[in-house]
Amino acid sequence: MSAIFFMNRITIIKNFLLYSVTALLYRGINLFLMPLYMRFLSPSEYGVLSLIEGFVYIVTTFIGVGLRKLLALEYVHYNDVDQKKLTNTIIITHLCMALPVLFLVYYYQTAIITSVFNNTISSTTFKFVLLMTFCSFFCELLYQIMRFGHQAKALSLIHIFHALSIASITLCCFFFFNIRFVAIPAAQSITMVFVMLIGIHIWFKSRYQEHLHFKTAFKKSRWYIYQSTPLMVGTLLQWVLESSDRWMLARLGSMHDVGIYSTAYLFNGLFYSLIVLPWTGAYIPYILQKYALNRDAIASVEHKNRRLMWISMAGLIIILFLIIAPAKPLILMILPPSYHNALYLIAPMVFGRIIYFGAQFNLCLLQFYKKTGIIFFSLLVPAITNVFLNYLFIPRYGITATVIVSIVSFSFYFMITWYYNRKMFNQNCLNIMPE
Repeated sequence: MSAIFFMNRITIIKNFLLYSVTALLYRGINLFLMPLYMRFLSPSEYGVLSLIEGFVYIVTTFIGVGLRKLLALEYVHYNDVDQKKLTNTIIITHLCMALPVLFLVYYYQTAIITSVFNNTISSTTFKFVLLMTFCSFFCELLYQIMRFGHQAKALSLIHIFHALSIASITLCCFFFFNIRFVAIPAAQSITMVFVMLIGIHIWFKSRYQEHLHFKTAFKKSRWYIYQSTPLMVGTLLQWVLESSDRWMLARLGSMHDVGIYSTAYLFNGLFYSLIVLPWTGAYIPYILQKYALNRDAIASVEHKNRRLMWISMAGLIIILFLIIAPAKPLILMILPPSYHNALYLIAPMVFGRIIYFGAQFNLCLLQFYKKTGIIFFSLLVPAITNVFLNYLFIPRYGITATVIVSIVSFSFYFMITWYYNRKMFNQNCLNIMPE
């Protein structure tokens, strides 16, 4: 048993490093091209791209009705055949939900361009946005299943291909076709189509089609939607907690403020890609399997999980303080002068993300026991806090208020998840096992 546990730990470290190196390459390509993008795009245009990203996330979440979250909750409890049946049912359910909604969005595109984007994007750009929205669910589903299958090498290659494809198509549009703003959503949507085709190839190669039963899938779809809808609301609340501040800035501030904030958020995203996503891909499947294999000793497993949380958070905060000062000249060199105000937002935004990262450790036990109500509540309070405080303070303090409010909201999120994690931990210590 100890040898197996040692091998599992080696696998976690190996996968984490692989995901981190891949994320470094992925973000490195984007950072290398960022000065070029920013010389072609104004801060206001960069802000519009940020709004497009948020629109895709919201619509994808809505038409996905929380199905990927449901997959994350159920996947580790099934054997290989049932996992394939679960995946097929989720795909069919999603298509039944997505196609009618996307058709309506396409039909009312003029009203959406006016009301959501303030006429800052063209009809052509909006069509690429819709294509991104359709493909996004399937790309993320592919990544999710590959992470649960510990296919770190193959997933890393797909991520690198994704980054190189976006960069190549964007540069071709910039230099050979003289296409500027629309080049970026076009490159993203076309690349997502390529990734989706890779997913279809893997689907056939892994013989998922042998477990495709439409009648059974349609019968289960209603139950899946019923179970996943609260998770969809939770995902939307998570977006409100993490990203709604840019929309609040667009409404209460200016698109220029959105562009500056989004630039700082890009460096914040570097931390997310190098630490949070690799940790999610390597650690969460491992800890959920540890819970499943040690149902009679979950308190012991969770104690180690919590200890790792405190060590990780403390280490990341120390690293942040050590690198932020030496990194300032490099960041100023990368950013054009019109974006330099973003520099002072990066460190506090990353600090808030570290608090958010710590909350993910607290959620592992709640996720294993499918405590969707608690997970929902833990997002609801900080999300409402985020919106209310931003609405109150952005008109007076602008971007500074947005950064401080995000730290406060992430702190609420951490405290709530910590409270319920401790409650669950104490139940296990008393051998009161949750249902």
